[in-house]
Amino acid sequence: MPVNNNQGVSGSGSGSIACSDGTRVEGGSISFVAFKSNVPLHGSWEVVSIRTSGASQNTGGSFQTGHIGSDQYTLTGSQISDSICRGNPPTPATISGQCGQGVTIELNADNGEKGTFTGDVTCS
Repeated sequence: MPVNNNQGVSGSGSGSIACSDGTRVEGGSISFVAFKSNVPLHGSWEVVSIRTSGASQNTGGSFQTGHIGSDQYTLTGSQISDSICRGNPPTPATISGQCGQGVTIELNADNGEKGTFTGDVTCS
């Protein structure tokens, strides 16, 4: 029987993003997924924020590397688009946290953007 070396993580939550200029955007929803088969890690992430006007803004990107454990994860990649803070992608970004329900999901981009979300993350 073949050995399964696949690892995966997926999560979603809600929270806020602090932009590098000090602006804080509340009411953001994050979702991400990543999987690792042997060495390469693949995945994507997105944060969507609905303004009081009803217009939506988003930021997101992809993962190229990272660690997926049984109780925590660190995913590193690039922020490819950003209409929330109007950053200047592509920018290196990391999403990390614990696996479980009601856990904190942290987003840190090299341009100074920081997101903190609470949600559910499944690691396998």
